[in-house]
Amino acid sequence: RGGDSRAWERKSALFALAVSDVMMVNLWTAEVGRFNAANLATLKTILELDLKLFAGGVKSGGGAVKQKIKPLYKTKLLFVLRDQIERSDPMDHLSERLNGELSKIWASIAKPPGYEESSIHDFFDLAFFGIPHKVLM
Repeated sequence: RGGDSRAWERKSALFALAVSDVMMVNLWTAEVGRFNAANLATLKTILELDLKLFAGGVKSGGGAVKQKIKPLYKTKLLFVLRDQIERSDPMDHLSERLNGELSKIWASIAKPPGYEESSIHDFFDLAFFGIPHKVLM
């Protein structure tokens, strides 16, 4: 790993995404909305590379884009939110915020030709699960 641990982290996360049907993203509830603390920068890189590698490309004839190919399957991104307290952080609100952040990330990534208008929901199933605080349960 050495000094380039960030690159190693991204490559290993992309490899995990490539060989699995579900990718779990473990977050503290307090990190929702904080781009760097929630590792959303790493997730952005992973989403971008996943789209480039596994979208299946586009069908074309003579260099012109004709039709985008739908992915063969969708990977589930499961966001596990630790220390979630329903009174102060309702799960509906947290999942709405994360959905919004992920949509913004998806809109900002570079997409191959034919996929510019695609949505994150075309390639990933998003799920959110809250784990209550162990002391306040």
